[in-house]
Amino acid sequence: MRLLTAALLVLELTTALHAGTPGGSPAPEAVDTAAISRIIDEGMNRSRVMETMLGLTDVNGPRLTWSPGFDRAALWVIERMNAWGLSNARVERWAPLGVGWTLKKFSASVLEPYAFPLHAYPRAWSNGTNGTVRADVVHLDAATDSALQLYRGTLKGRVVLVGDSVGFDSPFEPMAVRETDSSLLALANAGPERRRRPWDLPGGNMQRRIMAMRKLEFCQSEKAAAILLPSRSGPGIITVQAATVPDDPEIPYNRRAQSHDRIRKELIPQIAVAPEHYNRMLRLLRAGRKVTIELALS
Repeated sequence: MRLLTAALLVLELTTALHAGTPGGSPAPEAVDTAAISRIIDEGMNRSRVMETMLGLTDVNGPRLTWSPGFDRAALWVIERMNAWGLSNARVERWAPLGVGWTLKKFSASVLEPYAFPLHAYPRAWSNGTNGTVRADVVHLDAATDSALQLYRGTLKGRVVLVGDSVGFDSPFEPMAVRETDSSLLALANAGPERRRRPWDLPGGNMQRRIMAMRKLEFCQSEKAAAILLPSRSGPGIITVQAATVPDDPEIPYNRRAQSHDRIRKELIPQIAVAPEHYNRMLRLLRAGRKVTIELALS
């Protein structure tokens, strides 16, 4: 009897869900073809996508966090939203307030042994050079603390290369590929001990990270004129980030001192250099040639 009652309830529920249509099929969803036609017409004949993109990129870019460029871009977006009839468009704070930074002027050229413009870009929140600086280049080739001490008293006023040469392959393969089902399954099944940490990535380990921090701190204490670091993003590309504040790599990232902190260290210029030009300077130095650079950053 209970089985019969349950079957009748399921039958009544199924009938109710399919009611109102012939043969018990679901009612078709009403489609507002007029509204869809208006959207298509607006997009095809009166689109302002490229105008908006221009405003968000060329006109109001770059926009580093807390910089005047960020404020200018935010104001532009609010004005545009208001013009579209949106309400309550406003800026909301999303992070603790930090120090702004704006690049006003930057130039870098190799003068000796022959002249060529250096493909480079300053890391954000680096200090300026107080005018144009002309200085010899030295490679800080040290893998241990004892080797680092050999450079004591030799870096003041110099431009320092702190990284090794950058190896890269010719870009014949696509920059991005879609993961296969098998590779996604392997990632999903990987335990925490198999997931890569930042220092497990190619070309990096904890000891190298510690030494990199020591080199930056050493250059700071020796009052070098500037630090040049190779961009490791491949040929023809310069990847730029915030200037690194020398700190213990064992400290979690969210607890380390940051270059944009309100109370911050004065950071000598840190310049990211295209790998081709960084490698060229390094080859010249290893061949015993003098390399002189002219820098201006404000």
